[in-house]
Amino acid sequence: MKIRNEIGKYAAEKDKPALRWLLERYHFASEWRVVAHCHFDHYGDQSYMVHRVWVPSAIGLSIVATAAIAAARAPGATADAANAADAALSAAIAASSGE
Repeated sequence: MKIRNEIGKYAAEKDKPALRWLLERYHFASEWRVVAHCHFDHYGDQSYMVHRVWVPSAIGLSIVATAAIAAARAPGATADAANAADAALSAAIAASSGE
C-alpha cells in the first residue's frame, strides 16, 4: 500500500496533518526515514498480516513546528496561524521529551 493511503487509514488523527505535510515535502525515501517512522500493527492470525502505522519523528515535528511559526509570523497572518504554530510547537516539545 502507498504511504499516503497508510497515513489516511492507520495513522493517529493528531499525526495525520503533520505526516501529510512532511510527505508532501520530504517524499524521497532517504528524507522520509528522517522525518517519520513506522511501527507494525499486527492483525489477524497470520504473522505476515501487518499494517504500517506511521508516526512523525521528533525531527519531523520540529520541522513542522518551525514552518508553522514562520507562517504565523508572515505578514497578514491570522490568529488561526498563530494557534496552529503553538499546537505544532507543543507537539514537537512533547515528542522530543518522550511523552
